[in-house]
Amino acid sequence: MAIHPSRSQGAGRAVTRGTLLPATRGRFLLGAISSTLVAVFAFQRQLVCGLTAPVLLGEGVVEKPIRVLVVDDHFVVRKGVCALLAGAADIAVVGEAGDGREAVDEAGRCDPQVVLMDLKLPGIDGVEAIRRILAAQPAVGVVVLTSTEAEDEVLAAIEAGAVGYLAKSSAREDLLTAIRQVAGGEAWLPPHLTRRLLTYLKSRPTAGERETLTDRESEVLALLARGWSNRRIAQELEISEVTVRTHVGRILDKLGVSTRVEAALHALRLGLVQPETAPETP
Repeated sequence: MAIHPSRSQGAGRAVTRGTLLPATRGRFLLGAISSTLVAVFAFQRQLVCGLTAPVLLGEGVVEKPIRVLVVDDHFVVRKGVCALLAGAADIAVVGEAGDGREAVDEAGRCDPQVVLMDLKLPGIDGVEAIRRILAAQPAVGVVVLTSTEAEDEVLAAIEAGAVGYLAKSSAREDLLTAIRQVAGGEAWLPPHLTRRLLTYLKSRPTAGERETLTDRESEVLALLARGWSNRRIAQELEISEVTVRTHVGRILDKLGVSTRVEAALHALRLGLVQPETAPETP
């Protein structure tokens, strides 16, 4: 029953003009409350179970939004990040966590594609949380989102498997772009951090000799180190994405690393790309 505002005002008006009788009004209010509760429970289920509504793209193409888990021990900061993401139709926050242990649990429960991870966390710190999440869910892309200026902590996070880094002071568009790129299999590392990583790696002892890469694998590695996705590499080399994935898998095995970022850093050490030009995309 539709009740227009003009008809619901004025208790003394005749019933024939649309005023609800007490019993009818009671049923109407109960129905409204029930509908509200159903909507609230559905939203809570989306957050807890990771259910996300599909996004309708052009020409009827339907694509689910990128599932994001936000981890920060400061409630106001965490809610602020969620608010920044709320306006993006292709991104959905499926979970939140206030400490490292909760982050690991939430990642297992909500199965995010991208985790925005603070490093300064109580209990299990961010670096250890990254290790545990990726040990169980290696396909997750972790972006370090922190205010820390400690270079060694950021480097440790990348060694643990993080594929992106952003300062909390970054612009909203940078945050959204980083999430989209990481969800697409690319890295998000600013050039200045890449240069620091290269210096850091050069200061470390070199591991034993690995199996030699083929010329094609070296080409793929060089493009991978620029932050290119498999699709873009395939287009550049005029090969299929399946072939690129095969090359990337072999590259990781030969280098003895587990992530694209580690492989990219190895490429920097070998001089296949210069730190001033890698990665290109940020």
